[in-house]
Amino acid sequence: MPANLSGVTAIAAGWYHSLALKSDGTVIAWGDNSDGECTVPANLSGVIAIAAGDDFSLALKSDGTVVAWGDNTYGESTVPANLTSVIAIAAGESHSLALKSDGTVVAWGQNDSGECTVPANLTGVIAIAAGEARSLAILGAPNPNAAIQGQVIDSSGAPLPNATITASIFQTSQALAQAASDGTYSLPPIPPGVYVLKASLAGYVSSTRALTLTAATAQQNFTLSPLPAQPAVVQTTRQPPATFAQPPTGPMGSTLQIFNGTSFVALDAANTPNPDLMTIVLTHGWTPPLDTGPFGTASWPATMATQLRANGVTPAIANVLAWDWTAASTAPWPPEERTPEQGIALGKAMLAMLGASYSQNLHFIGHSLGTMVNAAAAN
Repeated sequence: MPANLSGVTAIAAGWYHSLALKSDGTVIAWGDNSDGECTVPANLSGVIAIAAGDDFSLALKSDGTVVAWGDNTYGESTVPANLTSVIAIAAGESHSLALKSDGTVVAWGQNDSGECTVPANLTGVIAIAAGEARSLAILGAPNPNAAIQGQVIDSSGAPLPNATITASIFQTSQALAQAASDGTYSLPPIPPGVYVLKASLAGYVSSTRALTLTAATAQQNFTLSPLPAQPAVVQTTRQPPATFAQPPTGPMGSTLQIFNGTSFVALDAANTPNPDLMTIVLTHGWTPPLDTGPFGTASWPATMATQLRANGVTPAIANVLAWDWTAASTAPWPPEERTPEQGIALGKAMLAMLGASYSQNLHFIGHSLGTMVNAAAAN
């Protein structure tokens, strides 16, 4: 087994080789590599599931496509052209299976025993498996489609008419509805599967969840919280104090930092933004607990700041700041409910450092939930 292998979320075993899927969407392989079954394609990322045949390997990506490598004697590693919307994969001795979001199955590879001859009109499949020279499928109910329905309310329990509810697969909308005057909604019937369900309304924080749709999970209610009010801007003619004062910190210890040419560091008397220059603010996003780092401002913000400086955005042109909310952003699921208060704290810290009369351009750059933090800060 590879040394220091960690962050593994799934495993698969072939004849003489092993696969591990990591939480960052990459794949590690080890063992016999006579047919290239352990030669993971370069730059393979975004993987959500893996399978291992005797001498070949399969990976399902988050965009619904399949990647294969290794032995291809029977075409088991030749993924059919235009195969998309895949939600599950399986590997036999020398054949491959893919389950699509519409409940149909695609098979390729060795077919000496008919293992790749998918029965005509096979639909409504919800799971697949592959043996040495045979294939299996679990069928759902004769009429598997289900209509997601429920009610959208605010934090006080009042209904929210006109809220938009969408069910998506791989960022592609499968069904959409608007809430009625009493906040109730009903999406058109859709097949069972894994969907991203989202409720949104102007002036409220959107709510998003992953849903494995069955008849038992079709009832889905949402509670939306209002966006925070825009903070009041108080104009003042007071001059900043002659001595340096630390800007206020945010909830859970979040801090405003400045790039010193090498890394982001704490603000102090020797490291402060120039109020006569434009300012670029970099805000990182969600930090999964199994992430192996680097974390917070030491992740992509440090890389981007280095590239900005290297490509002409010198200290004489712009301040480069970052909001480090690592502790608040660490959670098993994206903690979107923490973004409004983080954004307000970021805005207050910038106001303290740049002054109420600051009139230069502000550029906010964020990733994932960092964009929501930036939006609240800009407000």
